[in-house]
Amino acid sequence: MALKLSPATVVRLRKRYARGRVSMSTLARKYLITESQIGRILRGESRRHIDGPRASRRPLHTPQGERNGGARLTAKQVRAIRRRYARGGVTQTALAEAYGVTSVAVHFIVQRKTWTHLA
Repeated sequence: MALKLSPATVVRLRKRYARGRVSMSTLARKYLITESQIGRILRGESRRHIDGPRASRRPLHTPQGERNGGARLTAKQVRAIRRRYARGGVTQTALAEAYGVTSVAVHFIVQRKTWTHLA
């Protein structure tokens, strides 16, 4: 049986999730509602009239870098790409071919739009 969430509870939920210490699935289990419903509440798609921080569509707990299952490069390779491009004499396209990724991926790496957690 799902619990009826008061406006104060919704605000508490949103604040707790915004701090990044709890997952959507944990909140869904605690309040006996589905993960999709808790997601809609946290993003503000449901209960729009209630205040509180809104979550983005990006999960807060996405693994970064190599720990992300979709990563094609290692941290060592990313650092090497940045070093080689900074030295000059090599294009982003050539780096992309050498490392087996797209030139757009290399562009985002050298512009520090991805792999931002690396120095």
